[in-house]
Amino acid sequence: MASSQRDRLRRLAQKAARRKAVVAEKRKTDLAATASSLADRVRRAAAAPIETCVVTAQLFETGIGQLMVARSLPSGLLAVAIFLLDPYCLGVKDVFFREMTREDFAFAQESTSQVQSFADIDPGQARRLVKESAAYAESLGLSSPGDLPAIEGIFGDTPAADGDAFIFGQNGKPLYVSGPNDTPAKARRIMAILTRRLGPEGFHYIASVSARTYQEFADTGEFLEEEVFEEEFLDGEIIEGELASPPQRLE
Repeated sequence: MASSQRDRLRRLAQKAARRKAVVAEKRKTDLAATASSLADRVRRAAAAPIETCVVTAQLFETGIGQLMVARSLPSGLLAVAIFLLDPYCLGVKDVFFREMTREDFAFAQESTSQVQSFADIDPGQARRLVKESAAYAESLGLSSPGDLPAIEGIFGDTPAADGDAFIFGQNGKPLYVSGPNDTPAKARRIMAILTRRLGPEGFHYIASVSARTYQEFADTGEFLEEEVFEEEFLDGEIIEGELASPPQRLE
């Protein structure tokens, strides 16, 4: 009886494993198809004339901003690529591609302009900024969004322009700022990567963690278990500085 039950459980486990493998393969295929579709859409859009190419005017002063490229499609819509840039640490933090009406694009620009001003940028310089931003993050061990290669195709056959290299980081070091949409697990991973690559004094940060979590990280170089870190992070206070210095509350 016991042997029969073990055999039944083993068969169920094997069946579940096969089903999991099938689902994983289907998801992988779906993601590849989606990426291919996106690349094709961007490639077609890149044949249209550029109508707008702008970047946050104070990008390197504030450490966060957007670069927007819009092309006029034959349909009358605009193909819009938006690169969320973090020149202090993450490089290209996020990237989006949308086809939208001129009215929707104007509304999006107006809404964004309430919190940041934009300046025109040459498309070649814009492409260089995107490439160098991604390269900077990569030098820190941080990866760019998976859609970046496809959406960068919005620049079409415009090459990256020559010019003086952009200066990334702040005061000679990366500055990681956890954003409002960054999960605790993501912040944990980024800070761990930076610590392994640069050492605890090799970067600055502004993150929401508790004193207990901070002490654990400073002592061992590793955060608490993720489920504990989630609780500590969400209940924590805002601190800033280098990992080697004690937490200080932001005024």
